[in-house]
Amino acid sequence: MKLGENIRMYRNKANLTQEQLGEKVGVSAQAVSKWESDSSLPDTSLLPSIADALSTTIDALFGYNQTDRHSMLETLYRYQDSQPDDHASRVENTWTMLFHSFMGALWAGSSTPVDISTWTQSVQINWDECFAQGWNYPESPLFVMLKKPEEGWDTVLQDNERIRQLFTALGDKEVWTALQWLFTKKYGYRFLFPVLLRDTGLPAESEEKVKTALLRTRLLWEKSITIDGKEEKMYEYYPRHGIPALWVMAYNYLYRDTGYNWQQSYVLDPFLKDEQ
Repeated sequence: MKLGENIRMYRNKANLTQEQLGEKVGVSAQAVSKWESDSSLPDTSLLPSIADALSTTIDALFGYNQTDRHSMLETLYRYQDSQPDDHASRVENTWTMLFHSFMGALWAGSSTPVDISTWTQSVQINWDECFAQGWNYPESPLFVMLKKPEEGWDTVLQDNERIRQLFTALGDKEVWTALQWLFTKKYGYRFLFPVLLRDTGLPAESEEKVKTALLRTRLLWEKSITIDGKEEKMYEYYPRHGIPALWVMAYNYLYRDTGYNWQQSYVLDPFLKDEQ
């Protein structure tokens, strides 16, 4: 069932006219009519107030409940896919949708629509099965959600040499200088390593250390080419969103303690097992 059909169904159940629903959420009856005919979609910031006015939930508006085979992520994707084909708008709308979905699901009774375009905020939600962290700071928006592994967090957090290697590499000033240079390049950018050293001003003796670190993060792929009869190593750059996300997360976590901050935590078990 489509979103518009659900809005009409719950409006009829609530014995509300299109005009009455519009008054409750601050739009015209014509806007409600367009939603119900699926000729337009409600702004994401209105979804909590629509659900509240209809005495239901955002999940239910999208036809999602625990017995359905629907996936909420699939529902959100379909909603986003119907938005204008503008990357910046999609990112903002997705963040808004996620924020209000979490607020509606975990903070019952506080479904007043919020215009998040005018102020900064962060949300952190922790419970035993999942962790979510989001920031809507204009210069560094980010939303991360991690599902707890079936075997527990030990499987990815304890004695993990690859994690240690990653953070060791990212903590090296010369490696970070090279990363910043790479972040200015487009997908598939090809170069010889001396070009990176030249442009960044890094010393020649740091080549192997920096190269090894970048290859280990899988940002680069090494290939052999022949130039004037001599074999050379060429490198192709493939951007990975994870590293910039870590960068943004670290900055926001350490330094952005102003603005709106909402946290809810239901972590009952320790993250790691005590081996003693």
